[in-house]
Amino acid sequence: SSYCSESTQVIRRLFCKTLQVLSFYSPGPITILLDDVQWADPASLLLISSLLQSSKDNKSVFFLFCIRDNDCQHSPDSTVNSWYQSIFEMPLKHITLTNLSEGGVNAMVSDTLCLFPRLTRPLSRVLHRKALGNPFFVWQTLKVLQKEGYLYHSLRGTMRRWMWDMDKISDLRISENVLFLLMSEMNKLPSDMRMGLEVASCIGAAVSMTVLGILSSHLKVDLAGILERVAEKGFIDRVGTEEYRFVHDRVQQEAYKTMAEHRRSEHHTTFGLAIYSQACSDNDDDLLRISLNQINRAGPGTITDLRQKAMIAALNLKVGRRSAALKDFGHSLSYFENGKSFLDVGCWEHQYKLSIDLHDAAADAACALGAVSDVQKYSLSVLSHATSLEDKLNAMLAIVKSLRKSLALQEAKQWGVKFLQELGEEPCRIAGDPQLNSDISSMIKLIADVADESILNLKQSNDKKLVGIMKLYHEYFYIFQMVEPGMLFSVSHRM
Repeated sequence: SSYCSESTQVIRRLFCKTLQVLSFYSPGPITILLDDVQWADPASLLLISSLLQSSKDNKSVFFLFCIRDNDCQHSPDSTVNSWYQSIFEMPLKHITLTNLSEGGVNAMVSDTLCLFPRLTRPLSRVLHRKALGNPFFVWQTLKVLQKEGYLYHSLRGTMRRWMWDMDKISDLRISENVLFLLMSEMNKLPSDMRMGLEVASCIGAAVSMTVLGILSSHLKVDLAGILERVAEKGFIDRVGTEEYRFVHDRVQQEAYKTMAEHRRSEHHTTFGLAIYSQACSDNDDDLLRISLNQINRAGPGTITDLRQKAMIAALNLKVGRRSAALKDFGHSLSYFENGKSFLDVGCWEHQYKLSIDLHDAAADAACALGAVSDVQKYSLSVLSHATSLEDKLNAMLAIVKSLRKSLALQEAKQWGVKFLQELGEEPCRIAGDPQLNSDISSMIKLIADVADESILNLKQSNDKKLVGIMKLYHEYFYIFQMVEPGMLFSVSHRM
């Protein structure tokens, strides 16, 4: 698998063994609940699959996954979708959840208001129509109706129960997805609480207390205190002592949309630079990633300082390489592309090394993802701007390798021939060529006189061109195995 590496395999085995030990000594069954699995990165999906596979015969472990299959279906070529299809082969019970029926909404309302279902049925019918049976929005609608006075508790006479004004509720204008209700509530919040929601929505679905502390110092406000009050209104939840999290991703999206586009960009840039300063001071990789994601969301248009742009481009290269080292090629490619966007117009002249590195790294990540057209786009840009053969080697290799992996073998062979000729290599010869046979015999005699110890003690070559040629021949070996086996002797001889 393209996501496998020795380190990640060790981590997965460690998790599996840990779960086996815990389940063995646990006095009762262990339940593992994973929500929103559709947002998981490839490494996490591999870990989940390993845990499932190692525990399929373990009666003491119960897995419960929540996944939005419609999000997977929107990206049929995604890693998540492939994983989602593969888990159907495992002994899992699949439960498809849809929106509540009118009867389901009535059961929910009846239970909430502690009234008989026959009494709540007219109200439930209206709520079902306005909220489309979405439990979250039914709950939000009830809260808003109670706050507006349309749903109230009567203490008069013997009818001490919840009452409602059906006419006003029926006439209440509510959009199909009930976001109108949430927007109305947001607009009624005090300015400082709206500002707190804006800040939190810029960071994402959740914001840690560490980030809140940094931004509080920058903005000269107590963001944690403000979000605590926002949490009382039901828009966000406090998760332990570590972070605040939006109660639903749609709430976060709507809070984000309340800002004009230029204001969002300004926030992302300002917040990103503030967090970056603290990340450098604390040498904190997590803060570094958060700061870079903020700056990338704003884009290069909000930064005019060329030196600052170059710094951000280099930072994207650094973080992207870390993601690539973890085999998270999707995110690494995103970082490399963002880094390229921060390069100067004359980058091939003024930022030559950084431009080469970003394009080469992007080509490698695209190759790992099987995106052949992207590989050629990045690599051909290098080949047209690089000033030396050594700087073209990685681009050459990426093109041939991506075509070979996509089984476009004839095209890969043609590019390989072209690149090896540019590097001064002679054309490969077919098996049976008299001169090739003579050269191979000479090589065998030469190697026969060298002791095994001497071969094992050979030092790694520092000749960049020679190493690049060897890598191209390595790709050539795989290609000729499938399209022209008679050339393998010549390739082996050159290697």
